[in-house]
Amino acid sequence: MQEREVIFTRNLLKEVMKTVRKYTTVKQRASVWTYHFGRGSWEAQSTGKDAVKPNYWSGEASSAYEARANFWTKWLDKKSIKEEVRE
Repeated sequence: MQEREVIFTRNLLKEVMKTVRKYTTVKQRASVWTYHFGRGSWEAQSTGKDAVKPNYWSGEASSAYEARANFWTKWLDKKSIKEEVRE
């Protein structure tokens, strides 16, 4: 993976998490984990007693950072929470 891609996906996750932190607890955020199937296929899940609902995302991503960002973006969409864009 190219260094630029890692930097981009880390920053993407960082921006998504600014909104997520307002609506979740530390335990809920810690309950999310990722799994790499290979060839760009990832899944992210929230498990345990502190799991958030919906608690599953699966799809194409370039890294675990992007998989987590996709998981939380889907979660925000299902909860009808708009991400705040900071300029």
